[in-house]
Amino acid sequence: MIPTAPEDPAKKKKKKADKVRSAAGISFIGRILARASAGLAFLMIGDKARASAVLAQLNARWNAAAGNRDRALDALGELAARNPAGLQPLKNDPLLDSVRSDPRFEALLRRAAARLESQT
Repeated sequence: MIPTAPEDPAKKKKKKADKVRSAAGISFIGRILARASAGLAFLMIGDKARASAVLAQLNARWNAAAGNRDRALDALGELAARNPAGLQPLKNDPLLDSVRSDPRFEALLRRAAARLESQT
């Protein structure tokens, strides 16, 4: 048996981190596909409002992840106008990191919160 050198601890740590990121990515993709399926299900049962909200959320995520900040914010604005509660799950969504620092995002969240408060 030929002795082998021990694996570099930094390489071992990187391999482990890559596995975790890969698993998280697969899980994340699964959640996105589940949301898209839910949107289609809402559409099929005739709940166009909820289907539109799901589509706007997906559209915002897609555009933000693709670097289309203005399109993402437009989708979020559409969502806020139709269903202000639909912004709540997106406040900490990692796909929206690219728009979170934009003052328009904070303004949308404030307007949606005020609108929700006035409805209660």
